[in-house]
Order: sequence, then structure tokens, then C-alpha cells
Amino acid sequence: MHSAWDANDATGLRNLAGLLSRYLADVDGMYCFCKKHDGTSAIHTKGKELQVYRMYLSGSKLAGHLHEAVAALPGWEESPYWSVSGSPWEKLRKEVEDRVEQHSSQVHIASRGVLWEDTPVLIHAYKFDADKYLKIELIMPEYEAPLPILPLRRIIQALHCHEFLVPEFIAKPKPPYAGHEAEFQTLTDYLSRTMPPELYATRCFPLHRLDTS
Repeated sequence: MHSAWDANDATGLRNLAGLLSRYLADVDGMYCFCKKHDGTSAIHTKGKELQVYRMYLSGSKLAGHLHEAVAALPGWEESPYWSVSGSPWEKLRKEVEDRVEQHSSQVHIASRGVLWEDTPVLIHAYKFDADKYLKIELIMPEYEAPLPILPLRRIIQALHCHEFLVPEFIAKPKPPYAGHEAEFQTLTDYLSRTMPPELYATRCFPLHRLDTS
């Protein structure tokens, strides 16, 4: 009886150790992925929605691939949350497009609400007439998910979507701060301020941690 209890206990400890190991590996992978993109991605601080943007040198090859990638994704109308949240999402899209039309020197490149990893995302790509850079902004509206979604997960989703829209063999992203308005946060800043402080994952993202070698 005692031996059986010991065996069951050892099995439970091994299972727990395996789960903890996978969790730590997952956190480390997310940390490394954010560190990889920290110099070429930033957070717009205008508006209440999460807005993750990147910049590229504008060109026909980039624009052509971007249009194909955007069209290949399912529309956010296919989301199970569309019936409840679709109206606010469409209102957001219209507000973004109206701002472009009202700006005399801003050129609209793409605007579409899509599903990425089952998450609603508004893809907004634009440039200014005299600017050599094309900017892609991913706006992630809130919705009533069955479980809370950590800010880190939302950032990772946005970065994966950016990589899909413009892989590096098409164009390499530029530092997002040059020639751009100053109302932004780095990935480091955003995660340091929004992640729950009690989580182990949060300790991987203290202020300016991603800028260290």
C-alpha cells in the first residue's frame, strides 16, 4: 500500500514537473519572440484599443503582397462573437477609415477586419504622400472572451500576424520611431505596465528588459 502511494506520488510529481517545464519553455519562447521584434514594433497610445504597428519602405512588391495576404484571411464576420461585438468593431473600422479620408496627405493602402488565430483584428495600412514609409497598424478591439487574455498573448498574436502580412523575404521592418509621431510605447513599456504583477511571466518583462543583451 505504501509502495503504491509512493508510485502515485512520484507520477504526480513528474507530471507537475512536466507541466511547469512546458510553461517555462512557453514563457521563454514568448520573451525571445518579443525581444526579436522590440526594435521594429511599437504600440500606438491613441485610443483605447491595443494598436501594434510596424513600418516598411514603401514599394509595389510590398503593397501587392500585403493586399494578397489581407484578402487571404477570414473576415471578422466569421467570429462567434460577431453577433454581440460586431457592431462596435465595424464602428471602429469606419472611424479609422474616416480619419484617413479627412487627412489631406494620408493615403489609404488597406483596411479590413479579419480573424487571426480566432481573434478579431483590424488591419490598417497607410502612408503619407511625401513619406517613403508604409505603416501597418493592427488594431485589436476588445470582446467578451470566455477566459481572460493576457496582454502578452495579444502582443504575440499581433506580431505573428505582422509576420504573416509581410514576411522578411518581402520587406524588412524599419525602426518604428524615425519620422513618426512620438505617441507610442515600446513592447517592453507596454508589457511592464499591463501584465499582472503576480505572474511569473511578468518577471520576464521588467522595464527595459528587452533592450538588454
